[in-house]
Amino acid sequence: MATLDPFAQTRTSTGIVPCKNVAAVHMETETGEKALVALSFIPEDPTHISPLTHKPGRASMDLVDLGASATVRTTPNGPVTQVSADSLLSFAKKHGPLFARTPFAWNEEGDNPAAGELFEEDAGAWVSAASMANLAIVAQQLSQGRLPLVTAGDVIGNLVRWHVTTPEIPEDPGFDLLIVARPVTPEYADWLGAPLFIRREELSDRIDYSFLLRGDEQNGTAESGTWLEVVVASFVHEITAADYRLLSQALGFSESLDKEVRTRLSLNLEKDEKPRKPNASLIVGASHLADTNLLGKPQSIEEEGGSELLASLVRALVAAHLRDAYVDVFSASDETGFLSFRSYLSWLWYDFSSGIDKARIKYCVRCGRAFSVVGHRGPDRVFCSDECRNASHNERSNRRRDELRHEFLEQNKTVQELARRYFPEEKKATGEKRVRQSLQSWPSLKHAVDDDIERNGWSSPLLQRCRNEKLSLSHLLTTKRRNQLERIRETVQDSQKTKAAHS
Repeated sequence: MATLDPFAQTRTSTGIVPCKNVAAVHMETETGEKALVALSFIPEDPTHISPLTHKPGRASMDLVDLGASATVRTTPNGPVTQVSADSLLSFAKKHGPLFARTPFAWNEEGDNPAAGELFEEDAGAWVSAASMANLAIVAQQLSQGRLPLVTAGDVIGNLVRWHVTTPEIPEDPGFDLLIVARPVTPEYADWLGAPLFIRREELSDRIDYSFLLRGDEQNGTAESGTWLEVVVASFVHEITAADYRLLSQALGFSESLDKEVRTRLSLNLEKDEKPRKPNASLIVGASHLADTNLLGKPQSIEEEGGSELLASLVRALVAAHLRDAYVDVFSASDETGFLSFRSYLSWLWYDFSSGIDKARIKYCVRCGRAFSVVGHRGPDRVFCSDECRNASHNERSNRRRDELRHEFLEQNKTVQELARRYFPEEKKATGEKRVRQSLQSWPSLKHAVDDDIERNGWSSPLLQRCRNEKLSLSHLLTTKRRNQLERIRETVQDSQKTKAAHS
């Protein structure tokens, strides 16, 4: 019996569940660090939600923002996928929950969430979602030539391309295999239905078959646990029973997956044919590529057909993530037509697919995160967010400020020279005023003046120079020096009064 949607009254056709509060849930590790374990949400009351609440435009490409939370880092033990907890929290605050239902979400009692009450979503599922989104975005950029194919191994990670042939049939052209592996949670793999035959895709010069495979071990690499492997098998002709037999044995299809694929492709294998004994294997991700009398030749993704295989991989990922999409002919909307979505994550993938051919993704010049510029008008964007733009502006301003200060102290540049160089657009008086303000607020100059007074007394060359440049001594002198100077002034005044009395 299907579980009722607890947010049926508030979930939009795009799968969004509006929430009024989002927070991170952490757990302290053995090393004393805080690890993100969940994201908590307090949903809006149905009576407080406007019909216009959060209506995304077509092809807004928000999946790019989710995928930008993840990066692949190469280590001596293999590639590692890292996901920023801060980025996930920021995305959650902006968009709300990805699932809002079991097995990824639960209330405080650990049960299926209910409308109006606080619930949490598993951080592992969010990390898995970000990792798979990152894979699709990077693969799409590679396939479109926006990233050089030579970088594929670094930016994707566990990627293998093989050309497979069988020596028993010399004239057989064989087929290409592209396999990419990423770690996910078991629940995420279950949600996608792995192991799974995703789709058959007929192209102009080949026919591709896509699969999701699942492995629960990863030996000899930097990551372990449940692995999801996306496989594209590319043939120059329609797959035959013999081709499929080699493919299924090579990839170790389970009995259920083998039956599903044969049924969907209408393949009739001879019942009396005995399976061959494997004599070769290739470890890819968590599974083994093993086949009888199979010849496998590793290929570079840069060789002919590599871009097309990556494009097929992206389309397979999109198809696999539309698990929560369904047709509702009585509930059409501008965003989704007659489609509705049981989760926001499925909508994100559908939205990505809507603009996949015109995807325009740039990388932040400050932090390197990817961001979408689909539909952007006006000056070219170079930053992923206002935070990075403001931070970059501040960093640039700070560098100019530091250069100005050091040129004054170390190169003996005058205030007038510095104003002409650093504030050429300002009026002369305004530029010089800004230079003086920068110098007077510099602790290092204050310390340098104090040290020079200690060495040379009040005839200090640096102190005299600051006076000549009309810098404020009240800002540059320490309290101790200001008190000393005040006593000197009092002594001078007393001496002048005494002389005046005797004259």
